[in-house]
Amino acid sequence: MKANRRRNVEAKAEEQKRRRYESLLGQAEIELAFCSPSTIRPWYDTWTRKDLRLHDLGELVYAWIARFPSLGHFDRYFLRYEPLWVVMLEVNRHADDQSEFEAYLDRLMLPNRLSDLENTHP
Repeated sequence: MKANRRRNVEAKAEEQKRRRYESLLGQAEIELAFCSPSTIRPWYDTWTRKDLRLHDLGELVYAWIARFPSLGHFDRYFLRYEPLWVVMLEVNRHADDQSEFEAYLDRLMLPNRLSDLENTHP
């Protein structure tokens, strides 16, 4: 009975650990949804310091990149097989070289910008 009880306690602890991890990853995904290429640096700095696997953060970033037409030139092979820091370096380099119009178009892809568009165009 003691061994069975110990296994149950360990299983519950593992489940709680998994749920905390998934919650943290979900929070990172939500925050990323409100980042544009020019504002992703603080997100990356914050979330790489947390206890999240870089592979999981990379998956979030790869999906995020697909939302922005200005980042459409990124090669899928490059995205999947380069380390996340290299991909982020390229995104930051692209953001630094962006025209004001490209940055504006990127900001339009953010969820919190849709209500702004409705208010400015009657």
